[in-house]
Amino acid sequence: VSSLYLFHHLPPTMASTYALSVTRALVSCHGFCRATRLRGLVTRTLHTHRTWVHAPLDNRTGTWLRALPACTRTAPCRLGCQSRRWQSMSEQQADITPQPTLSRYGVVGASETEDASAVSVQWHDGDITKHSMTWLRHHCACPQCKQPASGQRTLDMTQAQTVRAVRVAKSQTNWIAEPHLSLEWDTNMGTHVGFVDTALVDAKLQHDQAMVTDTVLDDWYNGVATLDPLPTVPEILASDEALATWLFHLGAKGFAILDGAPDDPDVVCHLANRISQPQPTIYGSTFDVVATSNPVNIAYSTTRLGLHQDLIYYESTPGLQFLHAYRFDDGVVGGESTLLNLFSAIHRFRQSHPHYAFTLSQVPTRFQKVHYDRETPAHIVADKPVIRLNQQGHVVDAAWSPPFEGTLVNASDEYLEAYYAFSNALDSYTDLHIKTRLRAGQVLTFSNRIMLHGRAEFQLTHEGACRHLRGCYVNIDEFGSRLAYFNNKYHKLPPYVIGNGQGPQLTQTSE
Repeated sequence: VSSLYLFHHLPPTMASTYALSVTRALVSCHGFCRATRLRGLVTRTLHTHRTWVHAPLDNRTGTWLRALPACTRTAPCRLGCQSRRWQSMSEQQADITPQPTLSRYGVVGASETEDASAVSVQWHDGDITKHSMTWLRHHCACPQCKQPASGQRTLDMTQAQTVRAVRVAKSQTNWIAEPHLSLEWDTNMGTHVGFVDTALVDAKLQHDQAMVTDTVLDDWYNGVATLDPLPTVPEILASDEALATWLFHLGAKGFAILDGAPDDPDVVCHLANRISQPQPTIYGSTFDVVATSNPVNIAYSTTRLGLHQDLIYYESTPGLQFLHAYRFDDGVVGGESTLLNLFSAIHRFRQSHPHYAFTLSQVPTRFQKVHYDRETPAHIVADKPVIRLNQQGHVVDAAWSPPFEGTLVNASDEYLEAYYAFSNALDSYTDLHIKTRLRAGQVLTFSNRIMLHGRAEFQLTHEGACRHLRGCYVNIDEFGSRLAYFNNKYHKLPPYVIGNGQGPQLTQTSE
């Protein structure tokens, strides 16, 4: 394993050959089962080198599988990269013959355990997962247990609790033509014949998700992705392909600045409707960011806005935010926008200050909007940690909005020390700061869960000068749904997160 250090000194053209040799050596020295675990190190090394390849063993033929080296960005990897097709290689690396095209979530075999209490499932990428008879019965997708049209379960839970044994149906022989798992269960009420499909994929997806490391997510943290040029607003409103490209930019980089917005105050609503619909808040379905003499929000003034997230005091903080520069006159001095990827900053902070980062993940911060002297009185309070981790230690959500903090009732000196260290880090990570001055007709679109945003102080140099942004929000899960659909259709993104409390999102299919 220590020889993987040499990999970083090889030219990219030699990367896949070296990886194959190392993986084969792991198997010969440690056996297949242990090598399966060690292969993750090979994969992570390859990701670090920006070469997306993987070399698993085909359990059916005993031969090695190797990705086609046509493009290092489209070669397959079971940790979420774009799977295309595989080729089988003999031990002499000769006589390459194509294999049938399969998703890495394709089942290639299954067998029940000796006591018939569980089924072991073999996957196309070499993994083996084991599922109990009760779990499989609970997820039966036959027409008796799941309504075909709606996809909703109609299973009688009393039946699922009486399973005595499970068997793989003898009729299932062609795993490519029949990607589901045909099963027979012995229950107290007789034999039930059915099948399991998407639940198995979900279980495999969770298994792969647990193996994703921060190293694998490096491309996402660094905003590295091969994407098509951003479309214009009219193109997004007219084409699903343009819509997908825009969403890929939001998923990979956290923001996108769109050009070509028409002189229409409802442009942000039209864009939101391409995803789902505007998310209503105490500011309405849309809002106007324009300086007023008696602002109900600090944004509605000329004052500098530090880096923050909007409406962080909501239980379901808005996911996307759109800001249409409806007017941005030459008479406005200042008012530039600043963005910063909060997850990238946390990733860096955890490496340099792990103790502080841990403290910020354990102690909640109080965020609030308590304001009665407004048209719609508001009293909203939420306690959230600055950093939220899942069981695998991935950052899955974050909360940073000093302007909307309440009394820090849980704040010890240790917490305040960590809090100020993180605040200073955000200011010092200047290479992560993205500064832009919007022009009239542009729309700044960004993830309010991933990106912090701020604004420089501005002045109006003459009467009539105006800085007027029209804005709206979109729910994070509705954005995630559309992004996942297009990503599974077009396979554009490596593992990514959207900040909705879920772990890294992976592409589920290959075709």
